[in-house]
Amino acid sequence: MIQVRRWMAASVGTLGLLTFGVVTAPNASASSAIPGDVATYSVKVTGTINSAYNPREVLATCSADIGGTCAITRSYSATRTFQVALGVSVKVVAAELGWSSSSTTTVAASCTSRKFTSNRQIYRGYPRGTRKWYTVTKSVYNVYTKKVRSTSTSAPKQAFNPNGVRCIMETR
Repeated sequence: MIQVRRWMAASVGTLGLLTFGVVTAPNASASSAIPGDVATYSVKVTGTINSAYNPREVLATCSADIGGTCAITRSYSATRTFQVALGVSVKVVAAELGWSSSSTTTVAASCTSRKFTSNRQIYRGYPRGTRKWYTVTKSVYNVYTKKVRSTSTSAPKQAFNPNGVRCIMETR
């Protein structure tokens, strides 16, 4: 669980900002923020697939004549994706999932196709990795009133963390 705390130092007329955990923006809506608010974000994983692949990101392709084979062998840059909600940052979601918040990572491919049986076939490499589904809950607690002002939970979100390459024979 990540917490963001904000206190007003009224005696000197300045705003003191003290943050615990990962640094994130305080409450997303400044108009509803009250001095002493603490925004707490939690991420609850609702599903995981460890061998998922991203069919929207083709890393490489190759083809051969009928009876031939081809290979996809080298390193590629693949995209790591996160969906966010309720003002939580990508850094907070990544930390809660135990992943890097960097938008790209390098993955290595070493795939050799089976024999081509048609000139309409193509061998494609896609990022393979872990896909997680989760919800984000935001609770706003006021340290002065000692009350929870609001709690909201997002619709299901998802993130994808590539760690390899999946190669598939497809028809064009």
